[in-house]
Amino acid sequence: MLDTPPNRQVERAFGMVRIRFHGRGGQGVKTASRIVSTAAFLAGYECQDFPVYGAERRGSAVAAYTRISKERILERGIIEHPDLIIVADETLLEDAAAGVLSGQDSASVLFLNTRSDASEIGQGKTIPPILTFDITGRTISILGKASALSAGLGAAAARMIGIVQEEQLLQAMTEEFGHLGIAADVLEKSTILHSSLSEASHIIAIERLRDNLHKRHGDIIEETPKKS
Repeated sequence: MLDTPPNRQVERAFGMVRIRFHGRGGQGVKTASRIVSTAAFLAGYECQDFPVYGAERRGSAVAAYTRISKERILERGIIEHPDLIIVADETLLEDAAAGVLSGQDSASVLFLNTRSDASEIGQGKTIPPILTFDITGRTISILGKASALSAGLGAAAARMIGIVQEEQLLQAMTEEFGHLGIAADVLEKSTILHSSLSEASHIIAIERLRDNLHKRHGDIIEETPKKS
């Protein structure tokens, strides 16, 4: 039956990558998840994404999940053992109910939207390396507000897994924001935000992350070709 998760070792052989997003209602984690999924689909991968809400109100804890694979995805349900954890709000690290650190032993990286240095975050509580970037600050500087962080979170996740080209990510943003009725000028500024994140080389130790993912998933993670 399709609703019955297959053996994880078999799935590992297929090369599935699991991403888990955490944030609060209104921060755009659902859209960020969809951006990454759509971009990977445009790159030729099988994808799956969906959100899980707590109390349905702005500011409550929200999680969203993205699965990416070269093969058909049979796994269903929440992602308990993510390869990558994206956190939009650092206060969620202290909220046990949000489950940010659940299954963290399988993650290659925990990415955190914060102004703080990684060395100041989650000491003694986290297992994977923590990588930080102030997406909120960058969003405010470019968009003039930080009501939603989806463009920045989506760009960060896409840059980390490295399986999509820039034009595929930009197309995914255009499609997903179009579905939401985002104004053209906001979309244009969001692409600028994406570019600024892509150029921030310190956003992630890409080689280390990809080495870890290679060890787990084989060749699903390939160096994205650069345009000449």
